[in-house]
Amino acid sequence: MASAWISRLQTDAGLRENKQQDTALFLASQNKDNVPAAEKDDMTLAITEMLLEVGADPAAMNKHGGTALDYAKKHELPLTAARLQQALAAKAAAPPQRKIGDSQG
Repeated sequence: MASAWISRLQTDAGLRENKQQDTALFLASQNKDNVPAAEKDDMTLAITEMLLEVGADPAAMNKHGGTALDYAKKHELPLTAARLQQALAAKAAAPPQRKIGDSQG
């Protein structure tokens, strides 16, 4: 059951879910009105970790130019914001990935 859910996350991690072109990382930071304030950041951090593990892009922007980090800050999720900042720094430090067909010369 868990492996099927992870497989689904891998497929959906980068999909644009709504008219604002938000990814799953954006949506993780939103819509937790019925969750006690003390639990929101822990819950969002856990979801964010799972999404990052399956390849969600922390640098993806929605149609308004916002990132998941922007949303985490807006929704006062400091643990999630710190993790997204870490993921963005790691992405910036990583060597560029070659595409199939790129020359190696």
